Amino acid sequence: MSRLSRERIRVYQRELIRLKENKIMKNPFLKLGTQRTDLRTFLEDTSYNSMKYSGESGVKNIIYFPYREEVDAETGEIKKELIAISAGVHNWDTYENGKRGFHSVICTEGSAYLADNEGNVLSDGICPICARLRDAKAITDYRIALLDNQYGGVPTDENRKKQYDNDVDAIKKDQKVKFATQYMYILVAVVKMTKDGNGKLVPAAMVDGLPAYQFKIWRAGRQRIEALRDKLLDESKEITGAEVKFSHPEIKGEGALAKMQIMSKMEVDLVSDASSLLKKFATLQDKIQSDVKNIEDTVFDTIEKSFPEWKMSYKENLVLEMDKLFSAWDEYQKELSMNPSAKYLEYAATGKAVTNPAVAVGSAQSAPIGGMAMIGDVPQMEAMPQLAVAESELVNGDGVAEI
Repeated sequence: MSRLSRERIRVYQRELIRLKENKIMKNPFLKLGTQRTDLRTFLEDTSYNSMKYSGESGVKNIIYFPYREEVDAETGEIKKELIAISAGVHNWDTYENGKRGFHSVICTEGSAYLADNEGNVLSDGICPICARLRDAKAITDYRIALLDNQYGGVPTDENRKKQYDNDVDAIKKDQKVKFATQYMYILVAVVKMTKDGNGKLVPAAMVDGLPAYQFKIWRAGRQRIEALRDKLLDESKEITGAEVKFSHPEIKGEGALAKMQIMSKMEVDLVSDASSLLKKFATLQDKIQSDVKNIEDTVFDTIEKSFPEWKMSYKENLVLEMDKLFSAWDEYQKELSMNPSAKYLEYAATGKAVTNPAVAVGSAQSAPIGGMAMIGDVPQMEAMPQLAVAESELVNGDGVAEI
């Protein structure tokens, strides 16, 4: 390839990037996500209401991974790339007036400076949730120390040890904020399947002689991505243009818990050549890829409608929200600096956070901690700042698999 041809390719790519950036600014918060083109780069980083992929009870779907084609600036070769982005997501709960609230937001730690058109800061590289991880871990350690005091140390009796471990797990799960969980948001084409009269799996609907499909965004965590990558490697296949089968279990109920189980217990398998819809319907892949070209540059523009963590969140508001969430702890730390007998009692009344927990001095009252009644004084934690978190713990926030 001539030097002039390579330069033209570079100019074309720069212009393409500029056009994509202009389109993505419909939601400036998307700049906090990382464009993803394959599984490897996501795994090496340790990031319409109907657009979210959500399975149905007992249903099997054939999933196709569409791709875009990009020209390699150095070699001139055409590369197939996933249509995907990734980001870390923080989740936390609040309890107010007897009601539980669920919150989620994209992690902004280490990101570039980002503001809206009016200059309001969305990100400056310091995540307000990450900034409170040390406090959250310190509170968890404090509560476990209370539990240890309550049990008189870690029990040796098998039954009491089991109850103790369950109580510790409950406290850890209830931690105010946790490390961001890494997710990948991938555009997929979904063909809903059903069984014919002979029990054979076939497309549930046909359009113009081809299986009917819908474009969805599948949110997958690291464990899901790793498992899929390994299966593809075993068959020497690439994710781009791959066919897989999502099998959802039979789950009774229609609430949020049922939906979570339908997704968390989903099985992912590669599609054999004998069952391949792409081989049975020779023009299906071309039809999907043709349709993808109409949406590939705008598919994530309204992602916040399907995934609330992508709603624009201003840093100032998140700082205020974290200050409110940790107000009892902050007040305790302030009181402790003046009074060594101060007690942190946010969880003393119910085992859950309350709206206006008290900071008390002197003996604590009997209160349920970790599902059991606490009797006697709260143990002194004179060096709470040192009790907090080791630096090694602060950098290990891999997260769990997507549901």
